[in-house]
Amino acid sequence: MGARILFAATTCGLCVSAILRWRPHSWPLLCTGPFVYALQRGQWSPLLLTAGLVPAAGVVLIAKPTIGAAVFAYRPSKLAAITSAGLAVIALAMHPEWPVRWIEAARGTQHVLSPMLLPGGWVLASVLLRWRRPEARLLGLLALMPQTTSMYELVPLALLPRTTRQSVFLACTFNLLYAVSWTLYGRPFTPADLHSNSIPASWIPMLTLGYLPALWLVLRPFPLWGRSQESIARPRWSRRAHVAIWTLVLALIVFWALAGVWFIWRYLLPRFLWH
Repeated sequence: MGARILFAATTCGLCVSAILRWRPHSWPLLCTGPFVYALQRGQWSPLLLTAGLVPAAGVVLIAKPTIGAAVFAYRPSKLAAITSAGLAVIALAMHPEWPVRWIEAARGTQHVLSPMLLPGGWVLASVLLRWRRPEARLLGLLALMPQTTSMYELVPLALLPRTTRQSVFLACTFNLLYAVSWTLYGRPFTPADLHSNSIPASWIPMLTLGYLPALWLVLRPFPLWGRSQESIARPRWSRRAHVAIWTLVLALIVFWALAGVWFIWRYLLPRFLWH
């Protein structure tokens, strides 16, 4: 217990220090349920967030390679790559069998899933429309990598907002997610909350209040009518295709957001509040 408290205190101090120094407009996301839950559970996600801002902290990326890869894609650095590789070599020297055991453990669990392969998650693939942006690569890989789909996995998304207003928006949706989880279960969602078909019970709220708001921030501004004056030189069919693709993407995001809200209201809340 003491070790967890020490780890949480150290993690919190490093993460808050990095945010306030290198990304001060993201401070509202430090006041969210997912961040607090990550500290409570002793998770690595706050340290991974720190590594996305401070290359010297990149050594921790290897501690959770799946989410670490997404953070590394956001801000690749030689220092992070070298230190992570060095730590991996040391771990292999001490326990050569750990990669095989890690893969076997991941295959033997039902709660380690790729969000992009869950119902409605394929809409997150639209983030590839902005693949040149660091935040698009972060969200895309985070949604693709197998994970527990718990809300503490959302903590690295504090790197997405570009303004304080966007940070407040994302913090509000994250706290709504936290509130929904407490309303339904009296606690945050956990990886053990699985339906019979191995779809996490938390997935619809996670998609609606976690990933879709993040996707909305990454895709903005929406160039429905051309990016700039240089788009005028493009062929008419190209401009029309551009408008059609973006219209479809926005329609899908809005559809899944409304469907998620309806599902939560119609099926999840009545089960726990009125029966």
